[in-house]
Amino acid sequence: MTVLIGLSILLMVSPIFLRDKQSKLIHLQYTARIGRKLFLRKLTAAMISTLLIVTVQLGVFFLMYSRLGTGLFLDSGINSIFSIGYFWYDLTFGQFIGLTVAAIYALSLITAVFAAWISSMAPNYMVIIGLQIPYAFLMFG
Repeated sequence: MTVLIGLSILLMVSPIFLRDKQSKLIHLQYTARIGRKLFLRKLTAAMISTLLIVTVQLGVFFLMYSRLGTGLFLDSGINSIFSIGYFWYDLTFGQFIGLTVAAIYALSLITAVFAAWISSMAPNYMVIIGLQIPYAFLMFG
């Protein structure tokens, strides 16, 4: 689930600055006050679209997951007899899911910032793909 969300964010956010660079608009944007603010607005739009993508995909995944009938286990502890030792915090299944969702949001925002940064530096799509493949293996592996 996290890999699918991360890959969709990489695909959606990657061309955010590349289209301006390919159409030679970067020099015009630097000369105008509105153009210099456009970079921050595009990054803000990328963050908002990232949050929207993650929310929609998690909503769909949780809708499919709710049909499995696991709702009655949300208050159950996730430690079992196979756990060795005593843990300082005993998470329930619902808390574990909440922490996982928070980690997915944080990882998604980091991925969006990385994709926007690569897009601002890369001259074409092949360089973007070449730089994002090691990142994808590192983050989602």
